[in-house]
Amino acid sequence: MAWAGVWAGHRAHTAEYLHPMAGHVFAALRDGILKPDVRRRYPLAAAADPHRDLEARRTSGPIVLLV
Repeated sequence: MAWAGVWAGHRAHTAEYLHPMAGHVFAALRDGILKPDVRRRYPLAAAADPHRDLEARRTSGPIVLLV
């Protein structure tokens, strides 16, 4: 399953809309239904590195800063 994004128009900016949707997403992550395809992980101390890697086209796709 790939999830590139969600368009909900003007409703996406309200808490009444976002909170239930976030609950569904986090439940799907918890239950293993959604499995993020994280390709690179960077320590927070090296937060500038992912920017440099993206600009130099050394990485693509999701990246995560570890805190």
